[in-house]
Amino acid sequence: MKAICGRGRTLLRRSGALSAAVAVGALCVLALAGPASAAGAEGTVTFVPDNPADASASGHFAVWDGENVNLRNGTATSTSNSVLSGSDGSRIGVHEVFHMNVSASGIGGISFDKPVLTCG
Repeated sequence: MKAICGRGRTLLRRSGALSAAVAVGALCVLALAGPASAAGAEGTVTFVPDNPADASASGHFAVWDGENVNLRNGTATSTSNSVLSGSDGSRIGVHEVFHMNVSASGIGGISFDKPVLTCG
């Protein structure tokens, strides 16, 4: 992890180890009108700084991914959300939404990636 929020919403650079442990996960594959799949997971996330004097952080994450594909087009959407609390009282939130679609000719229509970082 390259950044963690500090008090007063100041973004401070910190290096260290970021780890996640999946507590619950699921994968569902359906083939009704065409192949489709969805997967989700949630668990804990922990940041341990290289410098022991810096704040550590821990919290919860959840992710979801859904895909639909047929002979004419395909779509993929993914969301993720993580909230960590720092040992110094800081909080950091990371939320991301990603979507793309592709036609059978390979021409994309709509695609976007919207990551949001919040500090508090």
